[in-house]
Amino acid sequence: MKNIFNNVIIIFFILLQGCAKNVGESIDDEKTDCSQVQSYFTESVFPILESNCTGCHSGTSPSGGLSLVDYSDVSPTGILGSVIDRINRDEGQSGLMPPYGKMSQEHISVFQQFFEMECE
Repeated sequence: MKNIFNNVIIIFFILLQGCAKNVGESIDDEKTDCSQVQSYFTESVFPILESNCTGCHSGTSPSGGLSLVDYSDVSPTGILGSVIDRINRDEGQSGLMPPYGKMSQEHISVFQQFFEMECE
């Protein structure tokens, strides 16, 4: 009985190591070439920013000191986390952006996908 228990423990640790390796590999597989992330920004994210955000968040004195006019301003490693928070707030909740009303779920999904992108 003790021998069976030991074998189960050994098999468990072998499986655990295999799972950890697979998780690490899948994370690496999800990384994208940085030029593709920047292209996604230019083609998908920036048009939404331009129509909803840059009216206030651009120029020499952007609202809140937050400029949203180029990739480095909004990159997944930059300020995007707080942008995601603001656009996901409920109607009427303090800090919702844009201030005139919630963006469509389609637009929010574009930001979320951009936020989840990693590049190497």
